[in-house]
Amino acid sequence: MINIALHGLARSGKDEVGRILTHGYGYERIAMGDMIKAELNTALLKTVNISAFTDDAIDKEVIRPLLVRYGYIHCGRFQRLIQERLRAGGPPLINTRIFRPEECQVWIDGGGQVWEVSRPGTPPAEPNEARELDRCRALGLITGVIPNVGTLDDLAHWLSSWMERGQAIP
Repeated sequence: MINIALHGLARSGKDEVGRILTHGYGYERIAMGDMIKAELNTALLKTVNISAFTDDAIDKEVIRPLLVRYGYIHCGRFQRLIQERLRAGGPPLINTRIFRPEECQVWIDGGGQVWEVSRPGTPPAEPNEARELDRCRALGLITGVIPNVGTLDDLAHWLSSWMERGQAIP
């Protein structure tokens, strides 16, 4: 099994794909976003009383600019941590949030593939999202597209069929 990284707009279903692959196929979840959130969580709780891991849509909008900026500033360090994890071996990895071409290249250089999760009608949560996705597409860093066009059961069925075919993207 190969290491998989997921690209796509916020709310496209990347975390759902990650949950399906971790629970049903033995993948281990890794994400730069989780690393960023872990580093900022205590400070966010103390200053604005919002967990970096919140599921509340309004709270997410409040803290998103800080999380994004922190990620850009410390991107190189997080990329090195991910490279180390890729080299360490173990169970296959599912990276549920890859963003910039540099991150995609690190993932690919580590032997993985980058797949886009697409949910029609989902707008970007912030302007850089669409721009970075377009850049990754233009550079040929996206292996294929996982369509998220129905229910969670539909997505799980599509992934199941896909995995049974040996992860060959149609």
